Amino acid sequence: MKTLTFTTFSLLLSICAIAQPTLNLGGLPGFGTTVQTSSVNASGISPGASGANQTWDFTAYPDTGAIDSITFVSPASTPFVSNFPAATIAYKVSSDSLEAYGYFKESSSALELLGSAVNDNASEIISIYTNPQSIYSFPATLNSTQTDTYRSSFDYAEFGVTFVSTGTLSYVVDGYGTLITNSGSYPNTLRFKKRDISTDSTLSDFGDFVSESRNTTYEWVSVANGASIGIWTISTDTTLGSFGQPDSYSLNVSHTRGDFSTSGIKQTQNLNLTVFPNPANDKVLILLPADATVSLLDMSGRIVLSQEFSVGNGNMPILETASLPSGTYLMKALGKNYSASGKVIVVH
Repeated sequence: MKTLTFTTFSLLLSICAIAQPTLNLGGLPGFGTTVQTSSVNASGISPGASGANQTWDFTAYPDTGAIDSITFVSPASTPFVSNFPAATIAYKVSSDSLEAYGYFKESSSALELLGSAVNDNASEIISIYTNPQSIYSFPATLNSTQTDTYRSSFDYAEFGVTFVSTGTLSYVVDGYGTLITNSGSYPNTLRFKKRDISTDSTLSDFGDFVSESRNTTYEWVSVANGASIGIWTISTDTTLGSFGQPDSYSLNVSHTRGDFSTSGIKQTQNLNLTVFPNPANDKVLILLPADATVSLLDMSGRIVLSQEFSVGNGNMPILETASLPSGTYLMKALGKNYSASGKVIVVH
C-alpha cells in the first residue's frame, strides 16, 4: 500500500552553505491547505548525490498528465470519519467520478497513516490500517533513520474478496540541500531514501493469491513551518511474479507544488474535547479553548448537528441535544488553529 508523502521548509541560510533543516510536527500542513500534484516525464532521470549541501536540479523534467488537487481537511468534515476516530487530519482528492480520502494521526513523535477511503458513486472501498504505517518519525534530520511495520486490509464486497497488505517501511535521511524544479527553488530540503517491502494477499472463495512488492523511493522534503508537503519523488516498484507470472517493474516520478506563502497554512493542534454532563439529556456544555465550529456525528459518520460558537464575552458553548435519539455520538470542534474531538452519550 503506497502512501501519500509530506515535507517542511526552514528559512535559515548560512553565508556559504544551507543550514541543516529538521522536520518536526510543526512543519505539517493545517486544514485548508491545497496543493497540486502531477506525474513527470522521467526519461533518463537520476536521484543524484547524497550528503550535505547538495543541489538537485530537475528542471529538465517537465510535468505531464493530469493534475490532481489535494486539500487537507478536518476529519470531521469527511464522510468516513467514524472509521478513523483517531485521525487528526485528512486529505481529500475530488474528480468527476470519485472522491478519495486519506486519514492520518499527528503527534509530537510521528505522522502515521491510518487508512484511506474511495467513493466512486457506485461503491465504497475503505482500507483500514490495523497496524498504522509511520510516515515520518520526529525529529528527522540528516542521517535520521526509521523502520516500521504495518498492516492494512479492505473488503471488496462486490467481488467477494479481501485484500490484505503487510510490510515494512524503512528510511534514512541521506542528504539535504537545494531542490530546483519547474515550480521554483526550495533551499532547505531533506532527502528521504525509503524502502517499502510488502506482501499483498488477495483472499477469496476461489483461492488466495499472494505477491511481494519492493519499492524504493527518493523523496525531497522541503522544510518550512506549517508547509510540510513532499515536493518531488522518484519511485521504483518491482512486484515479484507468482503463479508463473513474470516480475513487473515501474518507475514513477511526481511533482507537487502550492502557494505556501499565501495559503495561510498553520499547524493545527489536536486536543481532547471535554463535555459536561456526559451522559447528557437535553443539552451539553463544551469546554472550548477558542472560537470553533462544533459538529456532532452519529456512529455512521453522518453529521447530525453543527453549530458555531464564540467563547468571548462570557458566552457559554452549549449544544442542544433534546431532539437527538439516545445513543453515542462523536463530537468534533474545528477552530482557527486547533481541532478537538471527543464522544458524548445522549440518554433520554
